[in-house]
Amino acid sequence: MGVNKIKLTILLMLMINSLGGCGMFSADVDSMNMWSFQYNEGTEDYSLFFGLSDKNEKHVSAPCSVNIRIENNDGNIVYEGTKKVERRDFGIYTNKKKGEQYLADVRIDADEIEEGSSGAGTVYFTVTGKNFKFDEVNCEVISGLPLKSILISTEGLPITVHQKDWNGSIKSELQITDMDYKVEDNLENARVSFVLSGEKISGESSGYDIIDYKLCDDEGYVVDAGHLFIGNSLAPGDKFRDDSLVIYDVPVGKNYTMKFIDSEF
Repeated sequence: MGVNKIKLTILLMLMINSLGGCGMFSADVDSMNMWSFQYNEGTEDYSLFFGLSDKNEKHVSAPCSVNIRIENNDGNIVYEGTKKVERRDFGIYTNKKKGEQYLADVRIDADEIEEGSSGAGTVYFTVTGKNFKFDEVNCEVISGLPLKSILISTEGLPITVHQKDWNGSIKSELQITDMDYKVEDNLENARVSFVLSGEKISGESSGYDIIDYKLCDDEGYVVDAGHLFIGNSLAPGDKFRDDSLVIYDVPVGKNYTMKFIDSEF
């Protein structure tokens, strides 16, 4: 029995040494390294990664607290909070450039981060544990932060617009009764398609009727402007539904106003 106990003790010591070399048990934490931030599509959340090492540069794990602040490129703080990290939050992760890394994975749910007008920004964080504390560090977020949706309103529908001839006389008159729009994607610069509905009130039944438009942001700046060619040989009383207007590269996270105005010759 004595021999068996000695063998068992030796075996346990070997196991502990082996696990300690892989960073499975905490030692004296001396440095922090290999931090990064990413969006996880599969779980729809975010990971803040970082590694801890002892004075011999061996990767270790240790319970700690992480104070995190995320600021987007528009200067808005979209997340601020503290996460607790346990030993179970450490694991081996593979990076194509750096190979296997022993890191803590700090998760932030998507709904914890406020929607903003920029998907890029910077993550600032500090790590504090028993007998160790590191200065604030940061890492860049190239894209992927939650974005506000685009909201577009119109001025006082239904609205009547005129197509004017070269001498200022009214060539035709259209009433726009409804406008729908669809954001084609959720990138920082979106593509927006519009559908206009209305009726021709008066004018000749030949060629196209023209409506001018301006899309303005919430600060009054014109984002896009142009002409819409409506129908073909519409007669007074004819209804129309036009889907020809598509505006590209519309910055997300803002409110817009679509203005329909008279078309001048």
